[in-house]
Amino acid sequence: MNSHLIAVSAAALLVSACTTEYPLGIAPQSNFTYPRSLVTPISNVTASTTEASFGGIVIPTGKMKQATIDAALGQVSNANVLLNYHETITITNLAVLPIFTLTYSIDGIAAEAEVQ
Repeated sequence: MNSHLIAVSAAALLVSACTTEYPLGIAPQSNFTYPRSLVTPISNVTASTTEASFGGIVIPTGKMKQATIDAALGQVSNANVLLNYHETITITNLAVLPIFTLTYSIDGIAAEAEVQ
């Protein structure tokens, strides 16, 4: 009986994790739009990218941010810019092992920008 309790407690400790979420704020647009261009909102989109690391904290990169923006724009045809999107980073680490994951997520409005 005690050996089962110890095994269950050890397994619970190994899979327990701590998650912290950091809102980064709202960005007005994902890329440059020319003056006098016609910007048409299409749909709300949400996307995220996750990276993991053993032994150290993962740092968000521009490549990770661009991959997430591309994934969000890929959800809607003809979309080429994100408007008023919320950026959030979530960091999760296991309690016993030095394994970290970082999730960069965005939630915004996909739009089509046409130069007039």
